[in-house]
Amino acid sequence: MNSLQKPRKITILGSDGSEYPFLCKPKDDLRKDARLMEFNGVIIKLLKKDVETAKRRLGIRTYAVIPLNEECGLIEWVNHTRPLRDIFLKSYKHKDIPVNYVEIRTILEAALTHPKPAHIFLSKLVTRYDSRVIISLIG
Repeated sequence: MNSLQKPRKITILGSDGSEYPFLCKPKDDLRKDARLMEFNGVIIKLLKKDVETAKRRLGIRTYAVIPLNEECGLIEWVNHTRPLRDIFLKSYKHKDIPVNYVEIRTILEAALTHPKPAHIFLSKLVTRYDSRVIISLIG
């Protein structure tokens, strides 16, 4: 697994005898991740209430996020998934769109000091890349 944080996959044996795989992530504050999963739970309820989305069986796959402190936590391991970053990079490669990480980082750093950072983000990055890719590339 390519990551600067060097996460470890662990398996916890439950009192029911089942094995539960988790990703142990050091040097990463997972409190935002946990909040996102709570938010996704609300979205799932809204999707189920709406007739059209219920017919289409739309949903979001959630997973357990357990922040242990500000610097580490556990994330439920979900089999047969791929990181969003990998999906986008494969798509860009297929479309022959090069991803220049140095350029992306430079533009984002310039946007942080610009009076209108959203303008920089929209005019320089989103016109070239999908904004979801930018977010997944920079973390």
